[in-house]
Amino acid sequence: MTLTEVMEKAQAEPILAVSHGGAMWAFYLKATAQNLDPKERGNCAICHFHYDQEHFKLAEVIDPLTGDVYDWK
Repeated sequence: MTLTEVMEKAQAEPILAVSHGGAMWAFYLKATAQNLDPKERGNCAICHFHYDQEHFKLAEVIDPLTGDVYDWK
């Protein structure tokens, strides 16, 4: 099942999807088509996306190890 399918079938929000860093990075590149500064995606990074009509938009990247939050425009 894809993340789009998960979101379309979800009965409630928010949805938490947990993944390996490599798979998450591939999803990020596909969803945003932009590079992210490596300092903004540390180990255990949390990518907060908004979803609307089959499109994902990155809202922020959270580094739980440092407490840094990088807002995404």
